[in-house]
Amino acid sequence: MKKENKTLIIIFFILVCLILIFSPGLRNITGKFLVSSKAVYEKASVSISVFDDIPPKVIIYYPLNNTYNYKNNIYLYYSASDQGSGIDQIWYNLDNGINISLTGNTTFNVTDEGSHTLYIFANDSFGVLNNTESITLFINTSTGDEVVLDYGGTTTNFDSLNKTEQETISNMTLEYINYGKILFNEIINITDDGKDVGSNPRKVINLSAYTDISFNRILINTTELPQLNKSATLRLYNLSFTNPRILRNGLLCPSAICTKISYAGGALVFNATSFSEYSAEETPVVPGGGGGGGTGAVVKKKVSSFRVDKNLIKIMLKQGETKKEFLEIENTGETELDISINLKDLKEFIIFPGGVSEYSFKLKPGEKQTVQLIFNIDKDQEPDVYSGRIVIKGDDLQTFVTTIIEVESEKPIFDIEVELLKEFKEIAPGEELFAEIMLYNPKGTGLIDVEVDYNIMDIGGKVIAKEHETVAVETKTSFVKDFTIPDSTKAGKYIFYAKVTYNGLVGSSSFLFDIVEKPHVEMPIQIEKYFYVLYIIAAIIAFFSILMFYQYWQLRKLSRSVRKVTAEDIIKAKNKIQGR
Repeated sequence: MKKENKTLIIIFFILVCLILIFSPGLRNITGKFLVSSKAVYEKASVSISVFDDIPPKVIIYYPLNNTYNYKNNIYLYYSASDQGSGIDQIWYNLDNGINISLTGNTTFNVTDEGSHTLYIFANDSFGVLNNTESITLFINTSTGDEVVLDYGGTTTNFDSLNKTEQETISNMTLEYINYGKILFNEIINITDDGKDVGSNPRKVINLSAYTDISFNRILINTTELPQLNKSATLRLYNLSFTNPRILRNGLLCPSAICTKISYAGGALVFNATSFSEYSAEETPVVPGGGGGGGTGAVVKKKVSSFRVDKNLIKIMLKQGETKKEFLEIENTGETELDISINLKDLKEFIIFPGGVSEYSFKLKPGEKQTVQLIFNIDKDQEPDVYSGRIVIKGDDLQTFVTTIIEVESEKPIFDIEVELLKEFKEIAPGEELFAEIMLYNPKGTGLIDVEVDYNIMDIGGKVIAKEHETVAVETKTSFVKDFTIPDSTKAGKYIFYAKVTYNGLVGSSSFLFDIVEKPHVEMPIQIEKYFYVLYIIAAIIAFFSILMFYQYWQLRKLSRSVRKVTAEDIIKAKNKIQGR
């Protein structure tokens, strides 16, 4: 085969391949290629001794650096881990006293009031000891218990009461100014919750979780708060009845328990000798005449559902800092629910009151409970953004609370704020995200170079895009950063996180945004077939065009190489042949 023909065939095949590669109908075709290889090796015995000099990591989750009003059975909740050879021994002591071995979470006692320091130690199988992990707690038995509540109006100020005063509260009041009020007619000892076992007191009294004042409803869970099962004057506000009557647990309240005092301006006032659930309804008017026949009843399946008051918790803490957040869970269905809360991969940062890591309770229809979350950041925790989901289950129902935890250095020199431009709250893969970055130097110490890191990650912490740069800041600077979202990114919620680092100290900021699926317009099959035909025709036309051009080029080349023959040339040739 001539060289020119080979070249022509190669050009043709390259052209066809290019057409097929850039064809929109064929770009979505996927294939699998299997490359197999064999390796020949010989067995060898190698003995390697590795010394692990990385110390174990110990975190104290509870107790916290707080004040406690009891001395006995203080809960100790911790974790210990080692990246190398594993944990060998764990022990603790109080105030550098006797070392006590640890095999799991436990409780401990103190004898004196005042400040106490708890130390936990761990070493690995090589004997490498952890850096000292400690917390300092303060014991003051005269301090009142912590009372959690979300009421206002004339509600008693429990924070101002010491332990003794909490044991003898006169005219204790809970009020929700739009819905109702409870005024207790007896002395209340709010610290006596009936849950004490031996000398293990309960630190938190959660009135928000076990009481409810809402529209046409007053409830106290006396199983959890038996000390509030006392006589009281109750008020229900903003009712629209003409002549209301009092209900206890949905039934007409007996006169031995409920005494109606007044009803005016939509406010129903009555006394109750003990507690349960109270509400009101219109007093029915008894019509004259006899009764009628009955009809068949249709049994309706009861609906199960619950509501959580937030679907996102975003919190910023410094190393060694503790903060509290609250979740309100309400049973909006018609059946009782067993609610459980799973912290999943956030257990390192969150605990419940009392130092426990699991929480569950029952909710009757219409009931709601406020759950306290304690965010506790270890003083050695690496400044970064940590995210996950709190899973809340109610029987077969399940929902999530997305949680973002920003950890900063204890005393960052620089502050940073990030803000997503409004039009980019939802973007598709392949599009650009624009964020405004603001850097502050509160001390204004002159022009300083700082390191800024940007990350885009999913809720699970997987980074899909990142960038690092050095920025010069004097007192304040702001600029806009743009990032292209990779085409392969799946739809869902994502976090944009930025941190500024100077002299090892970190400040951070983040925001949450959504990546949505890119609209996909599918080409009808019939149209695709026509396109394939057009591609083939185009390839044939291109081939013959190249062929014609090639032949034309060869003819031009040949014509240029042929010399014109004149009459004089013919005579000279003839004479040469004849020997002249």
